Amino acid sequence: MRIVTACDMNYVPGAIALYNSYKQHNPEHKFSCMAHDEETYKHLKSIGIPTKLVARDLLPENLPISSLWPQASMAMYSRLLIPDIYEEEKTIWIDADAIIIKKLPNINIGTYPCAGVVVSSPTIASQVRGICVKRIEELPAIHAGVIAYNKTEWKKDKMLERCLDAMKYNYEFICAVQSVLSLALEGNFLELPYEWDAFTSWGLPDNTLIAHYCGYNYLPWVHKDIPYLNLWNKYYNNGVIL
Repeated sequence: MRIVTACDMNYVPGAIALYNSYKQHNPEHKFSCMAHDEETYKHLKSIGIPTKLVARDLLPENLPISSLWPQASMAMYSRLLIPDIYEEEKTIWIDADAIIIKKLPNINIGTYPCAGVVVSSPTIASQVRGICVKRIEELPAIHAGVIAYNKTEWKKDKMLERCLDAMKYNYEFICAVQSVLSLALEGNFLELPYEWDAFTSWGLPDNTLIAHYCGYNYLPWVHKDIPYLNLWNKYYNNGVIL
């Protein structure tokens, strides 16, 4: 299994903390950070983080934006390319503003293309349902911060093509990747428990596996008055790779 993230220079501190947390809790797996520009790629390599340079032209030039993320980036959308880029049958995407705080157990994804936590925000979930192609009212929306991929099923279901089609819809998204992925999946994903993608702003349950500092206002290398800052600092280790 491989754990994958992506970042640009603005998110390098997050990638460092995530990589250190991986080394502490899941060193038996592989790790890779995708970079989409030479500066980020060379910097990550120089500090010892396994990095893969991924061409920008693998995704459309004009990526969808949203009300929460008015600026789209390749690092944001590159998670959709993971099953096509990496050889492992199972990969787990983790946002660069998250850290692993316990050993990740094995996930049996079965015949689903991927697995993730269901969005619990009524506003976002109803927005995704409202723009679903099939108008399925009970459609669950996936949170894109942590995604476990089943390479065979993802490719068999042509999920990348479905995601690219979803990007063409002229919708006013609340979330960017999250809405695109939810539209493409149409509920066809394995639901993971909340502890796989627990938001620090909502409080971390005792069984939390991945702590997610979700949203610009909670980035621990930017803001110093946020919940669980000391937890993140432990893994960031003053920017030194463990």
